[in-house]
Amino acid sequence: MDASTLADFGLIAGVGALFGFIAGFLGGADRLIGALLMGAIGGIVLSSIFALARWPAIYSVGNSGLSVVWAGVGGFVLGLAISRSN
Repeated sequence: MDASTLADFGLIAGVGALFGFIAGFLGGADRLIGALLMGAIGGIVLSSIFALARWPAIYSVGNSGLSVVWAGVGGFVLGLAISRSN
């Protein structure tokens, strides 16, 4: 894996972590670090799934086809799910 692809995944994970943190705060999580980490995972997973399925990328990052919007949605959903599971 080359450096540009790793940078794309890092940016996608950061967007997912940000939205996971917001969802954890809105969901009333006791520990926001779990929501932050699950947001990063959710952002990478949802954006990768949609890139593999060749869905249209909204605000694509680099040449990998990963979408910032789908990363935000995935981060928010998993961050909210982990914050509400307490």
